[in-house]
Amino acid sequence: MPRQKTDTLSRETVAQYLVAELEALTQRALHFEQTLMNKINFYLVVVTAVIGGLILLSQSDAIRDFTLPIAIIICLFLNLLGWTTLSQGLELSYTTIAMYRRSGRIRQWFVDHDSSLAPYIPFTHGDDRPLFYANYAPLRNIETILLLVNAAIAGILLSLTCLWTVSLLSPTQSQIVYLIILFLGLLTAFIVWKQEARYMKLVMLEKEQLEQKTGSIHFPSKLSKKSK
Repeated sequence: MPRQKTDTLSRETVAQYLVAELEALTQRALHFEQTLMNKINFYLVVVTAVIGGLILLSQSDAIRDFTLPIAIIICLFLNLLGWTTLSQGLELSYTTIAMYRRSGRIRQWFVDHDSSLAPYIPFTHGDDRPLFYANYAPLRNIETILLLVNAAIAGILLSLTCLWTVSLLSPTQSQIVYLIILFLGLLTAFIVWKQEARYMKLVMLEKEQLEQKTGSIHFPSKLSKKSK
């Protein structure tokens, strides 16, 4: 038999439920932030361990002649791992921001029922903040270290490849060759960093547009209302 409709819940009951939901959302957002940090830290540990191991192996006479090709293969692996970590990290960042937006929706409920609370709420009451992407994101977000390390590895990969190619063509090289290789490596690192930042921007802006198209934003913040 269908359940009979009960009396409307009291405001106090709804408030208690929303407070519990707010706590759950906050804890889940913190969990996703910690997961993102763990992924980036794991990647950095792998990079450090692999490079340290390569330095130790290069001191062995048995593989000294194969140091460059081994280093190139390792850099290719690290580059792939770095891009994978970046892709997963952006997904975690998106999920975290979505959780904080849902928290803002709950705060909006309290403001709607008592507008006098608005000046005392420390965070935005509305579900369109925080932004999924800000112009300073590549320089201040947690992914900044990841972008820099990936760019550095890409520059090292190109430099090692050029150095190995030159060594095969000619046993001796002048200083100008090393300077050119260094310049190419730095240029590659900068280009890769720019492309990573662009990729990060495109992904997060796409998430922002998806939130708007699906109607997930119900309570725009005062900031967005003033900007319209």
